Amino acid sequence: MRLRPTLLIACLLVLAIAGGARWWITHPQGPATPLAPPGQAVAPTESSGVCPGGGDLALAVAGPAAARCTALPVLQPLQPWQPLDPDPTLPTFSHPEPAQRDRYELTLVIEPASGQVTGQMALHLINRGAEPLPELYLHLYPNAPYFAANGDGKPGRPGSLTVDRVEAEGKPLPFTGETGEILAVPLAQPLAPGATLTLRLTYTVIVPSIENDRFGSDARTLFLGNAYPILALHDQAGWHLDRYIAVGDPFYSEVADYAVTVQVPPGYDVAATGRPAPVKTVGANALFAFTAERVRDFGLAVSKGWSRHERLVDGVQVHYLRDETLSPGAPTPKQVLDQIEGAVRFFGQRFGPYPYADLTVVDRVGMEYPQFIMGGPELHTVIHEVAHQWWYGVVGNDELRQIWDEGLTEFSALLYEASVGVQTPASRLPMGVLANWPMDDSLYRYAAGQDRGQLAYGQVLYRRGWRLWEALRQELGDERFFELVQRFYQRHQFGTATWADWRQAVAEAGAPPALALFDQWVYGAPVPPKAPSRVASYID
Repeated sequence: MRLRPTLLIACLLVLAIAGGARWWITHPQGPATPLAPPGQAVAPTESSGVCPGGGDLALAVAGPAAARCTALPVLQPLQPWQPLDPDPTLPTFSHPEPAQRDRYELTLVIEPASGQVTGQMALHLINRGAEPLPELYLHLYPNAPYFAANGDGKPGRPGSLTVDRVEAEGKPLPFTGETGEILAVPLAQPLAPGATLTLRLTYTVIVPSIENDRFGSDARTLFLGNAYPILALHDQAGWHLDRYIAVGDPFYSEVADYAVTVQVPPGYDVAATGRPAPVKTVGANALFAFTAERVRDFGLAVSKGWSRHERLVDGVQVHYLRDETLSPGAPTPKQVLDQIEGAVRFFGQRFGPYPYADLTVVDRVGMEYPQFIMGGPELHTVIHEVAHQWWYGVVGNDELRQIWDEGLTEFSALLYEASVGVQTPASRLPMGVLANWPMDDSLYRYAAGQDRGQLAYGQVLYRRGWRLWEALRQELGDERFFELVQRFYQRHQFGTATWADWRQAVAEAGAPPALALFDQWVYGAPVPPKAPSRVASYID
Protein backbone atom coordinates (compact mmCIF):
# COMPACT_ATOMS: atom_id res chain seq x y z
CA MET A 1 0.00 0.00 0.00
CA ARG A 2 1.10 3.56 -0.67
CA LEU A 3 0.47 6.28 1.94
CA ARG A 4 -1.60 8.80 0.04
CA PRO A 5 -1.95 11.49 -1.13
CA THR A 6 1.54 12.96 -1.05
CA LEU A 7 0.44 16.41 0.06
CA LEU A 8 -1.47 14.90 2.98
CA ILE A 9 1.60 12.92 4.01
CA ALA A 10 3.68 16.07 4.12
CA CYS A 11 1.05 17.73 6.30
CA LEU A 12 0.90 14.73 8.60
CA LEU A 13 4.67 14.78 8.87
CA VAL A 14 4.52 18.31 10.22
CA LEU A 15 1.82 17.23 12.66
CA ALA A 16 3.92 14.25 13.68
CA ILE A 17 6.88 16.40 14.60
CA ALA A 18 4.68 18.87 16.44
CA GLY A 19 2.76 16.09 18.10
CA GLY A 20 5.95 14.37 19.20
CA ALA A 21 7.16 17.56 20.81
CA ARG A 22 3.80 18.13 22.50
CA TRP A 23 3.77 14.52 23.75
CA TRP A 24 7.23 14.99 25.25
CA ILE A 25 6.16 18.17 27.03
CA THR A 26 2.94 16.71 28.41
CA HIS A 27 4.59 13.42 29.52
CA PRO A 28 7.53 14.51 31.68
CA GLN A 29 10.08 11.94 32.72
CA GLY A 30 10.57 11.22 36.39
CA PRO A 31 11.72 8.51 38.76
CA ALA A 32 8.17 7.48 39.68
CA THR A 33 7.02 7.10 36.04
CA PRO A 34 9.92 6.06 33.83
CA LEU A 35 8.19 6.71 30.50
CA ALA A 36 10.37 6.96 27.42
CA PRO A 37 9.90 9.07 24.31
CA PRO A 38 8.03 7.19 21.55
CA GLY A 39 9.93 4.00 20.77
CA GLN A 40 12.83 4.53 23.15
CA ALA A 41 13.61 1.31 24.98
CA VAL A 42 13.17 1.20 28.73
CA ALA A 43 13.71 -1.65 31.15
CA PRO A 44 10.63 -3.61 32.26
CA THR A 45 9.80 -3.90 35.93
CA GLU A 46 10.79 -7.42 36.84
CA SER A 47 8.19 -7.90 39.54
CA SER A 48 5.12 -6.84 37.60
CA GLY A 49 5.90 -8.06 34.10
CA VAL A 50 4.43 -4.77 32.85
CA CYS A 51 6.18 -2.28 30.61
CA PRO A 52 6.62 1.16 32.18
CA GLY A 53 4.18 3.46 30.43
CA GLY A 54 1.73 0.70 29.52
CA GLY A 55 1.70 -2.62 27.75
CA ASP A 56 2.30 -6.19 28.73
CA LEU A 57 5.88 -7.44 28.85
CA ALA A 58 4.74 -10.69 27.24
CA LEU A 59 3.68 -8.69 24.19
CA ALA A 60 6.73 -6.42 24.08
CA VAL A 61 8.75 -6.38 20.90
CA ALA A 62 11.37 -9.12 21.06
CA GLY A 63 14.69 -8.81 19.28
CA PRO A 64 17.35 -11.48 18.85
CA ALA A 65 18.70 -11.01 22.36
CA ALA A 66 16.09 -9.57 24.73
CA ALA A 67 12.55 -8.34 25.13
CA ARG A 68 11.99 -4.62 25.10
CA CYS A 69 9.19 -2.27 26.01
CA THR A 70 8.06 0.91 24.33
CA ALA A 71 5.94 3.71 25.70
CA LEU A 72 3.05 2.94 23.36
CA PRO A 73 0.57 0.49 24.95
CA VAL A 74 -0.36 -2.72 23.19
CA LEU A 75 -3.89 -3.41 22.00
CA GLN A 76 -4.90 -6.24 24.30
CA PRO A 77 -7.15 -9.13 23.25
CA LEU A 78 -10.59 -9.36 24.78
CA GLN A 79 -10.67 -11.07 28.16
CA PRO A 80 -11.35 -13.88 28.52
CA TRP A 81 -9.92 -14.73 25.13
CA GLN A 82 -12.43 -16.38 22.78
CA PRO A 83 -11.66 -18.46 19.67
CA LEU A 84 -12.80 -15.68 17.34
CA ASP A 85 -10.89 -12.88 19.06
CA PRO A 86 -7.73 -11.63 17.34
CA ASP A 87 -4.61 -12.65 19.26
CA PRO A 88 -1.77 -10.06 19.19
CA THR A 89 0.65 -12.69 20.53
CA LEU A 90 0.10 -15.22 17.72
CA PRO A 91 3.50 -16.09 16.24
CA THR A 92 4.27 -15.84 12.54
CA PHE A 93 6.08 -18.62 10.68
CA SER A 94 7.50 -18.41 7.20
CA HIS A 95 5.90 -20.73 4.65
CA PRO A 96 7.06 -22.12 1.31
CA GLU A 97 4.72 -22.09 -1.67
CA PRO A 98 1.92 -24.61 -1.01
CA ALA A 99 2.44 -27.87 -2.86
CA GLN A 100 -1.31 -27.89 -3.52
CA ARG A 101 -3.11 -24.58 -3.81
CA ASP A 102 -6.68 -23.69 -2.88
CA ARG A 103 -8.90 -22.50 -5.72
CA TYR A 104 -11.56 -19.80 -5.63
CA GLU A 105 -14.33 -19.70 -8.25
CA LEU A 106 -16.33 -16.47 -7.99
CA THR A 107 -19.45 -15.46 -9.92
CA LEU A 108 -20.35 -11.81 -9.33
CA VAL A 109 -23.27 -9.68 -10.49
CA ILE A 110 -22.58 -6.01 -9.82
CA GLU A 111 -25.06 -3.14 -9.75
CA PRO A 112 -22.86 -0.05 -9.65
CA ALA A 113 -25.70 2.42 -9.04
CA SER A 114 -26.68 0.76 -5.74
CA GLY A 115 -23.22 -0.57 -4.88
CA GLN A 116 -24.61 -4.11 -4.53
CA VAL A 117 -22.70 -7.24 -5.48
CA THR A 118 -24.45 -10.60 -5.57
CA GLY A 119 -21.86 -13.32 -5.24
CA GLN A 120 -21.53 -17.08 -5.48
CA MET A 121 -18.27 -18.74 -4.48
CA ALA A 122 -16.93 -22.26 -4.74
CA LEU A 123 -13.81 -22.69 -2.63
CA HIS A 124 -11.86 -25.87 -3.32
CA LEU A 125 -9.56 -26.22 -0.32
CA ILE A 126 -7.14 -28.69 1.18
CA ASN A 127 -6.08 -29.27 4.76
CA ARG A 128 -2.31 -28.75 4.50
CA GLY A 129 -1.81 -29.11 8.24
CA ALA A 130 -0.98 -32.10 10.43
CA GLU A 131 -4.23 -32.07 12.43
CA PRO A 132 -7.88 -32.59 11.44
CA LEU A 133 -9.93 -29.41 11.08
CA PRO A 134 -13.36 -29.65 12.74
CA GLU A 135 -14.32 -26.19 11.51
CA LEU A 136 -13.30 -23.56 8.97
CA TYR A 137 -13.02 -19.79 9.36
CA LEU A 138 -13.33 -17.12 6.71
CA HIS A 139 -12.64 -13.39 6.81
CA LEU A 140 -15.51 -11.07 5.95
CA TYR A 141 -13.51 -7.84 5.77
CA PRO A 142 -16.36 -5.65 4.42
CA ASN A 143 -18.10 -6.06 7.80
CA ALA A 144 -15.38 -4.17 9.65
CA PRO A 145 -16.70 -1.20 11.67
CA TYR A 146 -14.49 1.07 9.57
CA PHE A 147 -16.56 0.34 6.46
CA ALA A 148 -19.89 0.33 8.28
CA ALA A 149 -19.11 3.84 9.55
CA ASN A 150 -17.80 4.95 6.14
CA GLY A 151 -14.29 5.32 7.45
CA ASP A 152 -14.48 8.61 9.29
CA GLY A 153 -18.17 8.52 10.07
CA LYS A 154 -19.39 10.68 7.17
CA PRO A 155 -22.99 10.09 6.06
CA GLY A 156 -23.34 7.69 3.19
CA ARG A 157 -23.84 4.08 2.28
CA PRO A 158 -22.27 1.67 4.81
CA GLY A 159 -20.35 -1.35 3.57
CA SER A 160 -21.18 -4.94 4.40
CA LEU A 161 -20.91 -8.60 3.37
CA THR A 162 -23.78 -10.90 4.33
CA VAL A 163 -23.46 -14.66 3.86
CA ASP A 164 -26.79 -16.24 2.94
CA ARG A 165 -25.92 -19.92 2.53
CA VAL A 166 -23.01 -22.32 3.03
CA GLU A 167 -22.95 -25.88 1.78
CA ALA A 168 -20.57 -28.76 1.08
CA GLU A 169 -21.22 -31.91 -0.95
CA GLY A 170 -24.67 -30.60 -1.80
CA LYS A 171 -25.73 -30.29 1.84
CA PRO A 172 -26.20 -27.06 3.81
CA LEU A 173 -23.80 -26.41 6.66
CA PRO A 174 -24.49 -24.41 9.81
CA PHE A 175 -22.51 -21.21 10.21
CA THR A 176 -22.20 -18.26 12.55
CA GLY A 177 -20.87 -14.75 12.12
CA GLU A 178 -22.54 -14.21 8.75
CA THR A 179 -22.72 -10.45 9.38
CA GLY A 180 -19.53 -10.22 11.45
CA GLU A 181 -15.86 -10.09 10.51
CA ILE A 182 -15.21 -13.83 10.94
CA LEU A 183 -17.45 -16.55 9.53
CA ALA A 184 -17.25 -19.83 11.45
CA VAL A 185 -18.32 -23.01 9.64
CA PRO A 186 -18.46 -26.24 11.68
CA LEU A 187 -17.99 -29.28 9.44
CA ALA A 188 -20.12 -32.42 9.50
CA GLN A 189 -16.88 -34.41 9.68
CA PRO A 190 -13.41 -33.04 10.55
CA LEU A 191 -11.32 -32.44 7.46
CA ALA A 192 -8.40 -34.85 7.69
CA PRO A 193 -4.82 -33.83 6.87
CA GLY A 194 -4.36 -33.93 3.11
CA ALA A 195 -8.10 -34.15 2.47
CA THR A 196 -9.95 -31.77 0.16
CA LEU A 197 -13.35 -30.12 0.41
CA THR A 198 -15.44 -27.83 -1.77
CA LEU A 199 -17.24 -25.13 0.18
CA ARG A 200 -20.00 -23.22 -1.65
CA LEU A 201 -21.29 -19.87 -0.43
CA THR A 202 -23.83 -17.34 -1.61
CA TYR A 203 -23.44 -13.81 -0.29
CA THR A 204 -24.26 -10.15 -0.85
CA VAL A 205 -21.81 -7.25 -0.69
CA ILE A 206 -22.68 -3.57 -0.31
CA VAL A 207 -19.80 -1.32 -1.37
CA PRO A 208 -19.54 1.70 0.97
CA SER A 209 -19.58 5.25 -0.29
CA ILE A 210 -16.00 5.97 0.82
CA GLU A 211 -13.91 7.76 -1.76
CA ASN A 212 -10.35 6.62 -2.43
CA ASP A 213 -10.17 3.51 -0.33
CA ARG A 214 -9.38 -0.13 -1.21
CA PHE A 215 -13.03 -1.02 -0.61
CA GLY A 216 -15.28 1.88 -1.50
CA SER A 217 -16.76 3.97 -4.27
CA ASP A 218 -16.91 7.44 -5.72
CA ALA A 219 -19.25 8.86 -8.33
CA ARG A 220 -17.77 6.76 -11.15
CA THR A 221 -15.84 3.81 -9.76
CA LEU A 222 -16.29 0.91 -7.35
CA PHE A 223 -13.14 -0.50 -5.74
CA LEU A 224 -13.57 -4.06 -4.46
CA GLY A 225 -10.42 -5.12 -2.64
CA ASN A 226 -10.73 -8.10 -0.24
CA ALA A 227 -14.49 -8.01 -0.90
CA TYR A 228 -15.31 -11.73 -0.85
CA PRO A 229 -15.20 -14.44 1.85
CA ILE A 230 -11.50 -15.29 2.27
CA LEU A 231 -10.31 -18.46 3.98
CA ALA A 232 -8.29 -17.57 7.06
CA LEU A 233 -4.71 -18.79 7.09
CA HIS A 234 -4.14 -21.87 9.23
CA ASP A 235 -0.66 -23.08 10.17
CA GLN A 236 1.27 -24.49 13.12
CA ALA A 237 0.26 -21.42 15.15
CA GLY A 238 -3.43 -22.13 14.54
CA TRP A 239 -6.03 -19.97 12.83
CA HIS A 240 -5.04 -16.39 12.02
CA LEU A 241 -8.32 -14.62 12.76
CA ASP A 242 -7.23 -10.99 12.81
CA ARG A 243 -9.87 -8.40 12.11
CA TYR A 244 -9.61 -5.35 9.93
CA ILE A 245 -7.48 -2.54 11.41
CA ALA A 246 -7.71 0.91 9.85
CA VAL A 247 -3.91 1.25 9.81
CA GLY A 248 -1.77 -0.29 7.10
CA ASP A 249 -2.74 -3.49 5.27
CA PRO A 250 -4.14 -5.94 7.86
CA PHE A 251 -4.02 -9.03 5.64
CA TYR A 252 -2.20 -12.37 5.67
CA SER A 253 -2.80 -15.06 3.08
CA GLU A 254 -1.14 -17.77 1.03
CA VAL A 255 -1.19 -18.02 -2.74
CA ALA A 256 -4.20 -19.61 -4.41
CA ASP A 257 -5.76 -19.89 -7.87
CA TYR A 258 -8.77 -17.88 -9.06
CA ALA A 259 -11.43 -18.03 -11.77
CA VAL A 260 -13.76 -15.03 -11.61
CA THR A 261 -16.68 -13.88 -13.77
CA VAL A 262 -18.17 -10.41 -13.36
CA GLN A 263 -21.46 -9.23 -14.85
CA VAL A 264 -22.01 -5.47 -15.11
CA PRO A 265 -24.51 -3.18 -16.86
CA PRO A 266 -23.72 -1.90 -20.36
CA GLY A 267 -21.14 0.86 -20.53
CA TYR A 268 -19.15 -0.32 -17.50
CA ASP A 269 -15.59 -1.63 -17.64
CA VAL A 270 -13.92 -4.08 -15.23
CA ALA A 271 -10.28 -4.41 -14.17
CA ALA A 272 -8.95 -7.13 -11.90
CA THR A 273 -6.20 -9.48 -10.86
CA GLY A 274 -5.33 -12.03 -13.53
CA ARG A 275 -5.59 -12.58 -17.26
CA PRO A 276 -8.75 -11.12 -18.82
CA ALA A 277 -10.78 -13.15 -21.30
CA PRO A 278 -12.64 -11.58 -24.24
CA VAL A 279 -15.75 -9.75 -23.05
CA LYS A 280 -19.08 -11.48 -23.68
CA THR A 281 -22.66 -10.27 -23.48
CA VAL A 282 -25.49 -11.61 -21.32
CA GLY A 283 -28.63 -9.93 -22.56
CA ALA A 284 -27.87 -6.23 -22.34
CA ASN A 285 -25.09 -6.75 -19.77
CA ALA A 286 -21.36 -7.34 -20.22
CA LEU A 287 -19.63 -10.43 -18.83
CA PHE A 288 -15.94 -10.14 -17.90
CA ALA A 289 -13.82 -13.15 -16.88
CA PHE A 290 -10.39 -13.40 -15.23
CA THR A 291 -8.10 -16.28 -14.34
CA ALA A 292 -5.08 -16.11 -12.05
CA GLU A 293 -2.70 -18.66 -10.57
CA ARG A 294 -0.35 -18.37 -7.61
CA VAL A 295 -1.76 -15.09 -6.29
CA ARG A 296 -2.36 -14.35 -2.60
CA ASP A 297 -5.29 -11.94 -3.06
CA PHE A 298 -7.81 -10.87 -5.69
CA GLY A 299 -8.60 -7.23 -6.42
CA LEU A 300 -11.32 -5.80 -8.64
CA ALA A 301 -12.61 -2.41 -9.79
CA VAL A 302 -15.58 -1.33 -11.92
CA SER A 303 -16.00 2.04 -13.64
CA LYS A 304 -17.86 3.89 -16.34
CA GLY A 305 -15.21 6.53 -16.88
CA TRP A 306 -12.06 4.75 -18.08
CA SER A 307 -10.14 4.82 -21.32
CA ARG A 308 -7.92 1.81 -22.03
CA HIS A 309 -4.22 1.94 -22.88
CA GLU A 310 -2.13 -1.17 -23.53
CA ARG A 311 1.56 -1.97 -23.89
CA LEU A 312 3.53 -5.22 -24.17
CA VAL A 313 6.65 -5.21 -21.97
CA ASP A 314 8.97 -8.19 -22.33
CA GLY A 315 6.03 -10.58 -22.64
CA VAL A 316 3.96 -8.87 -19.93
CA GLN A 317 0.72 -7.29 -21.14
CA VAL A 318 0.29 -4.00 -19.30
CA HIS A 319 -3.24 -2.59 -19.10
CA TYR A 320 -3.66 1.02 -17.95
CA LEU A 321 -7.24 2.14 -17.37
CA ARG A 322 -7.31 5.91 -17.31
CA ASP A 323 -9.81 7.96 -15.31
CA GLU A 324 -10.83 10.62 -17.80
CA THR A 325 -12.03 12.97 -15.06
CA LEU A 326 -8.45 13.63 -13.90
CA SER A 327 -7.18 17.18 -13.84
CA PRO A 328 -5.28 18.41 -16.95
CA GLY A 329 -2.03 18.52 -15.00
CA ALA A 330 -1.99 14.77 -14.31
CA PRO A 331 0.63 12.59 -16.02
CA THR A 332 -0.43 11.47 -19.47
CA PRO A 333 -1.22 7.83 -20.29
CA LYS A 334 2.10 7.60 -22.13
CA GLN A 335 4.00 8.94 -19.14
CA VAL A 336 2.33 6.42 -16.83
CA LEU A 337 2.94 3.52 -19.22
CA ASP A 338 6.57 4.59 -19.68
CA GLN A 339 7.16 4.38 -15.92
CA ILE A 340 5.34 1.05 -15.56
CA GLU A 341 7.44 -0.36 -18.40
CA GLY A 342 10.65 0.99 -16.90
CA ALA A 343 9.83 -0.26 -13.40
CA VAL A 344 8.87 -3.78 -14.55
CA ARG A 345 12.16 -4.12 -16.41
CA PHE A 346 14.26 -2.52 -13.68
CA PHE A 347 12.85 -4.64 -10.85
CA GLY A 348 13.08 -7.75 -12.99
CA GLN A 349 16.80 -7.12 -13.50
CA ARG A 350 17.54 -6.13 -9.90
CA PHE A 351 15.41 -8.68 -8.03
CA GLY A 352 14.11 -11.40 -10.35
CA PRO A 353 11.61 -11.77 -13.19
CA TYR A 354 7.97 -10.73 -12.94
CA PRO A 355 6.25 -14.13 -13.04
CA TYR A 356 2.83 -13.24 -14.47
CA ALA A 357 1.55 -12.50 -17.98
CA ASP A 358 -0.52 -9.43 -17.09
CA LEU A 359 -0.31 -6.28 -14.98
CA THR A 360 -3.32 -3.95 -14.72
CA VAL A 361 -3.26 -0.42 -13.31
CA VAL A 362 -6.28 1.78 -12.62
CA ASP A 363 -6.33 5.37 -11.41
CA ARG A 364 -7.02 6.55 -7.85
CA VAL A 365 -6.60 4.98 -4.40
CA GLY A 366 -3.08 3.54 -3.84
CA MET A 367 -3.32 -0.17 -3.07
CA GLU A 368 -1.59 -3.25 -4.41
CA TYR A 369 -2.99 -6.63 -5.37
CA PRO A 370 -1.19 -9.32 -7.36
CA GLN A 371 -1.22 -8.32 -11.04
CA PHE A 372 -3.55 -5.43 -10.19
CA ILE A 373 -2.82 -1.93 -8.90
CA MET A 374 -5.17 0.79 -7.75
CA GLY A 375 -2.79 3.72 -7.85
CA GLY A 376 -2.45 5.86 -10.94
CA PRO A 377 -1.62 8.36 -12.22
CA GLU A 378 0.69 9.85 -9.54
CA LEU A 379 4.02 8.43 -10.63
CA HIS A 380 5.59 7.55 -7.29
CA THR A 381 2.41 5.74 -6.24
CA VAL A 382 2.42 3.74 -9.48
CA ILE A 383 6.09 2.81 -9.12
CA HIS A 384 5.66 1.91 -5.43
CA GLU A 385 2.71 -0.37 -6.20
CA VAL A 386 4.58 -1.99 -9.10
CA ALA A 387 7.40 -2.79 -6.67
CA HIS A 388 4.83 -4.43 -4.39
CA GLN A 389 4.36 -7.05 -7.09
CA TRP A 390 7.75 -8.40 -5.95
CA TRP A 391 7.47 -7.58 -2.22
CA TYR A 392 4.13 -8.83 -0.94
CA GLY A 393 2.92 -10.23 -4.28
CA VAL A 394 5.57 -12.85 -5.07
CA VAL A 395 7.32 -12.89 -1.68
CA GLY A 396 4.56 -12.50 0.89
CA ASN A 397 4.49 -11.62 4.56
CA ASP A 398 2.20 -11.36 7.55
CA GLU A 399 1.16 -7.75 7.03
CA LEU A 400 -0.03 -7.46 10.63
CA ARG A 401 3.06 -8.72 12.49
CA GLN A 402 5.95 -8.90 10.00
CA ILE A 403 5.68 -5.65 8.08
CA TRP A 404 8.93 -5.67 6.14
CA ASP A 405 7.34 -5.28 2.70
CA GLU A 406 6.56 -1.55 2.85
CA GLY A 407 10.10 -0.40 3.55
CA LEU A 408 11.65 -2.64 0.90
CA THR A 409 8.96 -1.59 -1.59
CA GLU A 410 9.61 2.09 -0.90
CA PHE A 411 13.36 1.52 -1.24
CA SER A 412 12.76 -0.26 -4.57
CA ALA A 413 10.67 2.62 -5.88
CA LEU A 414 13.19 5.26 -4.79
CA LEU A 415 16.04 3.19 -6.26
CA TYR A 416 14.31 3.09 -9.62
CA GLU A 417 13.51 6.81 -9.51
CA ALA A 418 17.09 7.72 -8.63
CA SER A 419 18.48 5.45 -11.34
CA VAL A 420 16.31 6.78 -14.19
CA GLY A 421 16.10 10.39 -13.04
CA VAL A 422 12.45 10.56 -12.02
CA GLN A 423 11.88 13.24 -9.39
CA THR A 424 9.03 12.65 -6.92
CA PRO A 425 8.21 14.29 -3.56
CA ALA A 426 8.62 10.97 -1.69
CA SER A 427 12.41 11.05 -1.74
CA ARG A 428 12.40 14.42 0.03
CA LEU A 429 10.29 13.40 3.05
CA PRO A 430 12.49 13.15 6.17
CA MET A 431 12.00 11.15 9.33
CA GLY A 432 10.52 12.64 12.48
CA VAL A 433 10.63 11.71 16.16
CA LEU A 434 8.04 8.97 15.62
CA ALA A 435 10.53 7.01 13.52
CA ASN A 436 12.24 6.04 16.80
CA TRP A 437 10.33 2.77 17.06
CA PRO A 438 11.51 -0.79 16.37
CA MET A 439 10.54 -2.01 12.92
CA ASP A 440 9.55 -5.53 14.02
CA ASP A 441 6.34 -4.23 15.58
CA SER A 442 2.75 -5.14 14.78
CA LEU A 443 -0.27 -3.22 13.56
CA TYR A 444 -1.83 -3.83 16.97
CA ARG A 445 0.59 -1.42 18.60
CA TYR A 446 0.00 1.21 15.91
CA ALA A 447 -3.78 0.77 16.24
CA ALA A 448 -3.50 1.21 20.01
CA GLY A 449 -1.67 4.47 19.43
CA GLN A 450 -4.64 5.95 17.55
CA ASP A 451 -3.53 9.17 15.80
CA ARG A 452 0.05 8.83 17.01
CA GLY A 453 0.07 5.25 15.76
CA GLN A 454 -1.23 6.30 12.35
CA LEU A 455 1.60 8.79 11.97
CA ALA A 456 4.25 6.44 13.36
CA TYR A 457 3.21 3.71 10.91
CA GLY A 458 4.25 5.90 8.00
CA GLN A 459 7.38 7.13 9.73
CA VAL A 460 8.66 3.70 10.75
CA LEU A 461 7.53 1.38 7.96
CA TYR A 462 8.12 3.72 5.02
CA ARG A 463 10.64 6.41 5.96
CA ARG A 464 12.77 4.40 8.38
CA GLY A 465 12.01 1.35 6.25
CA TRP A 466 13.71 2.40 3.03
CA ARG A 467 16.71 3.73 4.94
CA LEU A 468 17.32 0.26 6.43
CA TRP A 469 17.84 -1.23 2.97
CA GLU A 470 19.96 1.65 1.69
CA ALA A 471 22.14 1.40 4.83
CA LEU A 472 22.62 -2.33 4.22
CA ARG A 473 23.42 -1.64 0.59
CA GLN A 474 26.07 0.89 1.55
CA GLU A 475 27.59 -1.57 4.04
CA LEU A 476 27.61 -4.57 1.69
CA GLY A 477 28.21 -2.84 -1.62
CA ASP A 478 25.96 -3.19 -4.65
CA GLU A 479 27.21 -6.59 -5.80
CA ARG A 480 26.72 -8.42 -2.49
CA PHE A 481 23.54 -6.53 -1.62
CA PHE A 482 21.70 -7.33 -4.84
CA GLU A 483 22.93 -10.93 -4.77
CA LEU A 484 21.42 -11.22 -1.28
CA VAL A 485 18.09 -9.77 -2.41
CA GLN A 486 17.95 -11.92 -5.56
CA ARG A 487 18.62 -15.10 -3.56
CA PHE A 488 15.89 -14.14 -1.11
CA TYR A 489 13.41 -13.52 -3.91
CA GLN A 490 14.22 -16.88 -5.47
CA ARG A 491 14.13 -18.77 -2.16
CA HIS A 492 10.81 -17.37 -0.90
CA GLN A 493 8.81 -16.72 -4.07
CA PHE A 494 5.11 -17.57 -3.72
CA GLY A 495 5.66 -18.25 -0.02
CA THR A 496 5.77 -15.97 3.01
CA ALA A 497 8.84 -14.67 4.82
CA THR A 498 9.62 -12.99 8.14
CA TRP A 499 12.11 -10.53 9.58
CA ALA A 500 13.98 -13.57 10.91
CA ASP A 501 14.34 -14.88 7.35
CA TRP A 502 15.85 -11.59 6.28
CA ARG A 503 18.20 -11.64 9.27
CA GLN A 504 19.35 -15.12 8.27
CA ALA A 505 19.95 -13.93 4.71
CA VAL A 506 22.09 -11.05 5.94
CA ALA A 507 24.04 -13.46 8.17
CA GLU A 508 24.61 -15.78 5.19
CA ALA A 509 26.11 -12.86 3.31
CA GLY A 510 29.06 -13.25 5.68
CA ALA A 511 29.26 -9.66 6.87
CA PRO A 512 29.06 -9.28 10.66
CA PRO A 513 28.94 -5.46 10.46
CA ALA A 514 25.91 -5.72 8.15
CA LEU A 515 24.17 -8.07 10.60
CA ALA A 516 24.81 -5.68 13.48
CA LEU A 517 23.46 -2.86 11.33
CA PHE A 518 20.34 -4.90 10.51
CA ASP A 519 19.72 -5.51 14.21
CA GLN A 520 20.08 -1.82 14.99
CA TRP A 521 17.57 -0.78 12.36
CA VAL A 522 15.00 -3.56 12.83
CA TYR A 523 15.10 -4.42 16.53
CA GLY A 524 16.47 -1.23 18.05
CA ALA A 525 14.35 1.79 18.90
CA PRO A 526 16.44 4.90 18.13
CA VAL A 527 17.26 5.49 14.48
CA PRO A 528 20.90 4.44 13.98
CA PRO A 529 23.39 7.25 13.41
CA LYS A 530 24.43 8.23 9.89
CA ALA A 531 21.04 7.27 8.45
CA PRO A 532 21.00 7.63 4.64
CA SER A 533 19.39 10.82 3.39
CA ARG A 534 18.61 9.44 -0.06
CA VAL A 535 18.75 6.29 -2.18
CA ALA A 536 21.72 6.31 -4.52
CA SER A 537 21.23 5.49 -8.18
CA TYR A 538 22.20 2.14 -9.62
CA ILE A 539 23.70 1.89 -13.08
CA ASP A 540 25.10 -1.34 -14.53
